[in-house]
Amino acid sequence: MNTFVMDQQRAQLIQTEKMSAAGNLLAGIVHELNNPLTTILGFSELLLRDGKVSDAPRLEKIRAEAERSVRIIQNVLRLARADDSAPQIIDINESIRRTAELAQYQIRLNRIELDLNLSERSPKVLAHSGEMTQVLLNLITNAIQSISMVRASGKIQISSVVIGDRIRITVTDDGRGIRPSDMPRIFESFFTTKPTGTGLGLNLSRRIVREIGGEMSVSNNKACGATFTIELPIVANTVGENAECSIDDLDLLPPDRSVLIVDDEDHITELIETVLRDCGYRTDRLNDGAPAIELMQRNQYDILICDLHMPGVSGRDLIEWARVNRQNMRVLLLSGDVARTDVNDYARTYGIHFLSKPFSVSELTKAVQRLSS
Repeated sequence: MNTFVMDQQRAQLIQTEKMSAAGNLLAGIVHELNNPLTTILGFSELLLRDGKVSDAPRLEKIRAEAERSVRIIQNVLRLARADDSAPQIIDINESIRRTAELAQYQIRLNRIELDLNLSERSPKVLAHSGEMTQVLLNLITNAIQSISMVRASGKIQISSVVIGDRIRITVTDDGRGIRPSDMPRIFESFFTTKPTGTGLGLNLSRRIVREIGGEMSVSNNKACGATFTIELPIVANTVGENAECSIDDLDLLPPDRSVLIVDDEDHITELIETVLRDCGYRTDRLNDGAPAIELMQRNQYDILICDLHMPGVSGRDLIEWARVNRQNMRVLLLSGDVARTDVNDYARTYGIHFLSKPFSVSELTKAVQRLSS
C-alpha cells in the first residue's frame, strides 16, 4: 500500500473519530433541547385547539418553527450517530424531503433552486434512515459544489418514480458535469476531482446502496451537469400501517383509566396531565422516581407514563418494579434521546410502547388511547 493511500486512510479514521465524538456531544445537547421543544409544541397546540389566544396566526408560526427545529435536529442526529440496529421500513420520499430540509442552508447560500418531483405512491424501502440521509446529502452536496464551480446559481432536481418493484431516485444538477476520463473512476475509493475532497463519499454511498440490494450509477446530461441515479427494491406496505384514529375519534371512546405520570421536567408532566384530563383520564404526576414507587404501592394505576432518563430512580427502575409488582399495568416510555438505538431495543424487548420527545398533543393522545383499548 503506497504512502498516499495510507495517509488518506489515516485521515479518514481521524475524521471518523471526530464525527463520533461530535455525534455523542450533539446527542446530549438534543436530549436537553427536546424537553423545552415538547413544552412549546404541546402548549401551543393546546392554546390553538382551545381558541384561548387573540393572535392565533403568530402562535401558529411559533408552533410551526418549533416543529421545523425538531425535524432539523433529528435529521442531524440520524446522520451523526452510528446505527447498528436492524434496517427499518422507511418512506423514501420522506427521507428525500428530510435531507433536502437539512441542506436548505447550503442551497440558499449558493442560490440554488431545488425542485422535488416525487412519486405519489410513497414507496417504502428496507434501509437505515441515517444511511439513506447520508447518501442523499452527499449527492446534494456534490451537486451544489459542481454548480458553484461554473456559475453563481443553478438548479438541482430530485425525482423518484416507481418502476415495477423498484424505486428510481435521480439527483440532477446543471453544474460542470464529469470529465469522460474521470467517469470510470468516479466511485473508486480515494478518487476525487475536488481539491479538498477525500474521495470516499461516492464510494461509501454506492456501498450503502448495494448493501440494501440497490445500485447507483452516474451519467452526464446532454446540456450540462450530471445525474446520479439510485435504484432500490421496494418492500410491500404493511397492512394497516397507516391506520390511526383521529383526535376527534378519541373523544368517542371514554377512557375511564387512571394514569401515573413521572418525568423530572415539571412542564412535561403538566402538559401530559392537562391533555389526559381533558380526555377524561384520572391522573397523578410526579417529578421524581422514588416517590412514584411509593405511590404505585398504595394505588392501582392502569397506565404508567415515565421518562427513561431521570436522576435517582430512573424510568427503567420504575418499569422493572411494575413488571414484577403490577403486571397488568401498561407502560408508555418517553425519551428525548432519539439517537440511541438501545432505547427502542429496550422498548421492543419488553413490549413497551415508546413515544419520542418532542411529541404533539395528538401523538400523545393516540399513544395513550392504544394502551387503553
